[in-house]
Amino acid sequence: MAVGAHAVDRLRSRLEPLAAGLGLIALGGVVGVLSGRSEEGVRGFIVGPAILVLVLTLVFRAVRSHPERRRLLPIVRFGVALRIFSAVVHLLVGFVVYRGAVDFVGYQDLAGTWIDQFLPKLDPYASGKLRYDHFDQGSWANYVTVVFVAALRILVGPVGQPHTGLVSAQFLGLFMVTAAAGTVAAWLFYRAYEIACPGAKGRRFVALTIFLLPTVGFWSILLGKDVLVFFWLSVASYSVARILVAVAVRDVVTLGVALGFLLLVRAPVGVGVLLAVTMAIILRPLHWHDDDAWLKPVQRVVVVIGSVYGFYVMGTEALLRFGVAEFTLEALADRAALQHQGFAATEGGGQLESAIASSDPASVARYLPFGMVTLLFRPFPWEAHNALAVAAGIESMFFITLLAVRLPALGRSVRAMFRSPFLVYVGVAFLMTTVALSFQWNLGAAARLRAMALPFLLLLMADPTPESRET
Repeated sequence: MAVGAHAVDRLRSRLEPLAAGLGLIALGGVVGVLSGRSEEGVRGFIVGPAILVLVLTLVFRAVRSHPERRRLLPIVRFGVALRIFSAVVHLLVGFVVYRGAVDFVGYQDLAGTWIDQFLPKLDPYASGKLRYDHFDQGSWANYVTVVFVAALRILVGPVGQPHTGLVSAQFLGLFMVTAAAGTVAAWLFYRAYEIACPGAKGRRFVALTIFLLPTVGFWSILLGKDVLVFFWLSVASYSVARILVAVAVRDVVTLGVALGFLLLVRAPVGVGVLLAVTMAIILRPLHWHDDDAWLKPVQRVVVVIGSVYGFYVMGTEALLRFGVAEFTLEALADRAALQHQGFAATEGGGQLESAIASSDPASVARYLPFGMVTLLFRPFPWEAHNALAVAAGIESMFFITLLAVRLPALGRSVRAMFRSPFLVYVGVAFLMTTVALSFQWNLGAAARLRAMALPFLLLLMADPTPESRET
């Protein structure tokens, strides 16, 4: 009987993602037919759900691969449902509320232009058109994002214009892919913590919050820079956790790719994560024994010098591309104040008055606590100006309460930094990411961008104390 029940459970685990994918494909066909674009709609709901089903199959298999992880399966399922629901909400808000005047529609249009200009159908003399400066979108960050959306558009299919009040089914197909990416990212954050803190009491807390916290689920799949940054932050964290256990070429290469994307797409965040990686690598224990023990201080010196030099070279280059005149405290403060004032001048319901008096380092430093609190916890419910802001305000109050309850666990994580390089990485990444994003002074931007800093705070709020084993 036990064997039969196990076989039934395995069969059900394999059929669940297939059934979900077939249901989404059928829904896509209906939406496509109703919208008068059956061919496009069906294609979008074949490729997008197919990728999502493949991802779910791999993630569910990973969850079931270890007896202690199986209890997380309901959490993962609800997390996937949250991300699919978030995709629908993004589309409704984007097309019904803002009538298409949103970033992900703009990126899709630019992606179409990029495809038309830079994929010229077997023209051997057009290779030079692929250069970045021939498609100037203001920054490398925008260019990389446009190319990413173009790749999705080539994969899923062209996006038609919405009509008769219905959103093009292709857009939902694109969001199925980003929902898959967001699911993988959430799983990688959890696995990073599980690898770095095996047997920790806080593992279930990490899974619950990283999969089910609305802000993380909603904003981590937004088509554009958000999904890119969130995904590569998770890849970087997972790679760091593995490297701190055992150095492997695959993990080093993966970490390098993740840092490269972060430095291109959001340079300030990338530099902060690069600093966190540098500190974790420097603090990583070295294991030399007996006759080879004399090599330990030599390797330590080499690791420290190499890591610091690499951080300086890569960080300086990224910040110069971002618009920092030079790698000095004054130049950094000046660029931060300029960005802050630019966001403060942005019109809309999330507009805030400038809170930095001048661009000198002291004035910028005095602003930081206020800016960091705004990024993490505002808007408050009484500051809400629309339905999304109300939801964000309610969640902010819930998160403040959760943080207060988890303060003892947060304290244990801080104390554990003295013996855990991974928690040092998490703490520095959280601090630097929050500082970097706090200058984008707009409540709407704060609600969206906090999803990039929250995963690190959630890892710190988990209890790293090992669970007691009863004998």
